[in-house]
Amino acid sequence: MDDRAKSWIFTIYVLFNLIGTPLMAKLSDIFGRRSIYILDISMFAVGSLVVALPRTPCFSVLLFGRACRALALAVSSLCQRIIGDSFRLRNAAARSA
Repeated sequence: MDDRAKSWIFTIYVLFNLIGTPLMAKLSDIFGRRSIYILDISMFAVGSLVVALPRTPCFSVLLFGRACRALALAVSSLCQRIIGDSFRLRNAAARSA
């Protein structure tokens, strides 16, 4: 694999991660956090399977798998929102003291 292909693998990951973070946040506001969380975990599993397939048929399939994983990585911001919703502000202040 040449350097240009390696740079595409990195670039597609960063690009779709940047797109996915606000997109998943907005979708979680519309459809609910739990359903989008499950969707993200499923997308990450599919992307991982596509990337891990032995002898990926073509480079575009590899990029598709990386894009799925990057979109699903946006789940990290969603997890922070779920944790924040789980604890009330009053209880959080008492626990930190």
